[in-house]
Amino acid sequence: MKKILAIALSLATPIAFAQTCAAPGGPITAGGTTVSGTTCGTDAGFGGGICNGSLAFDPTTTVAIYAVQVGATNSFHITVEDTAPYNAAIALLGPAACGFAAPCVAANDANAAGGGETLPEGGGNFPTLAAGTYYAAVFSTESGSAGCGQFSMTVHPVLPVQLQSFTVG
Repeated sequence: MKKILAIALSLATPIAFAQTCAAPGGPITAGGTTVSGTTCGTDAGFGGGICNGSLAFDPTTTVAIYAVQVGATNSFHITVEDTAPYNAAIALLGPAACGFAAPCVAANDANAAGGGETLPEGGGNFPTLAAGTYYAAVFSTESGSAGCGQFSMTVHPVLPVQLQSFTVG
């Protein structure tokens, strides 16, 4: 009876736990992909800090991890949209490393709740990154209701621009 109850409860409970380093969402390619998720749950093994602990977050929230496949040509940026009171932050970890001490390519927590975040910080696109798997981590440095919520993350491609005409004079 206990097993049946445990199975029934696990099926009835909404899956609110975000992806982890061991089982990331994705893979996302640098080509215009949007994903949605939540950061409500548990700390998922980051110990309350990301980017080697330089960005602390409330350990009652989850770091939602998505694998991002970067090819030889990589002109892209990442945005995360949140809704107040939730205040999302984002970091790009890697290449080929995920977790508390993973190399931190870029991180951003500049905007307030509802303001969204962009990587790289300040806009523009990532400089040339080595091809491989990187990990986009969505989390919050806030506690309470601002530290847990729904988000959408988009990897934006930058289309090549071609010169159409040129005049001198």
